[in-house]
Amino acid sequence: MSARYQRAPSAPLLSLFAPDQLFGRLREPLDMRVGNRTVALDVQFRERDGVMLYCGQTRVLCLHPKGDDFVADAHSTYTGQECAAEMLRRWTPADTPSAFGDALQRYLAALQVGERWVRKEGAVQVRWLGNDTASLGEPPWLPIDREVVLGHAPKEERQASLKPDTLERAWEALCNLASVEGWKAPSAPGAANEVDQLALSHDGKRLILVELKHKADGSAAVYAPYQVMRYVAEWAAALEGPTAGEIGNGVNELARAKYAIGLLKEPPVLVEHPEIQPIVAFNEPPTKEVQRRLPKVVQILRDNLPGPSIEKLEIWCWPDGRPPERLNLS
Repeated sequence: MSARYQRAPSAPLLSLFAPDQLFGRLREPLDMRVGNRTVALDVQFRERDGVMLYCGQTRVLCLHPKGDDFVADAHSTYTGQECAAEMLRRWTPADTPSAFGDALQRYLAALQVGERWVRKEGAVQVRWLGNDTASLGEPPWLPIDREVVLGHAPKEERQASLKPDTLERAWEALCNLASVEGWKAPSAPGAANEVDQLALSHDGKRLILVELKHKADGSAAVYAPYQVMRYVAEWAAALEGPTAGEIGNGVNELARAKYAIGLLKEPPVLVEHPEIQPIVAFNEPPTKEVQRRLPKVVQILRDNLPGPSIEKLEIWCWPDGRPPERLNLS
């Protein structure tokens, strides 16, 4: 299968993140007030030299190249606010770093973001990115990207990777389990296969796919192991295909670029044939009922999904006031 992962910034874009260049302010720690809390922001790179600035689950700034310029944009929720005009415009090489930095500071100070974007999964995202200043400890792996989707050409290849027979059987078995147990049935799998976070083990031997859930997510939390195994199926197929080397290089290039401008700790080099490890990560431990159901769901997956990946599935939580901890649900 032909797949791609090409989110590393080009050398010209990366150079703009030098402290004395146009986007130098974006390499510094950024935060903003949302309701009664301060939320750390995170910068992510996208294909074709896109740059995204996230606040929890919402993107408050998007930068897209336009020739030698960059167009700053955001969702219409933000473009209509009074503070947007100075920031959301076309930035050219003639603009100074201080002009961009000052406009960004004023924009973030005045921008109104709905609290729903920093609750539940938004709060879990910030914590497991290691950006939550209120947290204790650090992730047991190195997060390098979020909201990750593999590219495929043609599109039919991606659809094929999302629906292997084994996943279909596992989903049917979960539906049967739900019927027997009197649970809400799992939602039918959609076309989207967006990994919440992509991470590296500290030795570079594992590529880690993280599905994030809030403790109160109910049935979505119960079936999260199946959801993350869909990601594993797609990535495993991609890493066995003709572009496997390019995908691995893309991961390494992104990690090195983020390290070079201070957005990431020094990363390991992802090995040529990494293990793929699925992770379900919560903030607070899930409810007792969810913890009772999860082992049954995992057993269904073990019975229906071949290969070692399901045996590597781990479930973690990162409670307030404590470091991350792995849950033992057996």
